[in-house]
Amino acid sequence: NITIVHLNNIEKAVLVAPIGKQVKSTKERNLTHKIDWKKQKQQLQRIDKSSNGGRSITYQIKDGGKTLILKVKMFSNLLPKPIQYSLKYVKKWVK
Repeated sequence: NITIVHLNNIEKAVLVAPIGKQVKSTKERNLTHKIDWKKQKQQLQRIDKSSNGGRSITYQIKDGGKTLILKVKMFSNLLPKPIQYSLKYVKKWVK
C-alpha cells in the first residue's frame, strides 16, 4: 500500500491505496483514485477521476534523490484541452 497525505488550511486528507488498484474516495461519492509505481523511471503516478474529469499527478525522483519533478495534468469535458504544468524541486546544500 501507498499512503499519500494532503494538508491544507482546513483539513488533512489521507489516501491509502494498493499499487495499481482503483479505489473509491472516502470524501466524495463519484471520485476514484489509482496509484501506480514505475520502478524503472523512479516515478509514482496518482490518477483521480470523477464524472466531470480528473487529474494525473506524477512524482519523479532524479539525480540520486536530489531532484523531484512534479507533473500535473487536469482534464475535464468543460475544458477545450487538458491543462498541464510541471514543477522542479532541486535540493541544494547551503554552507
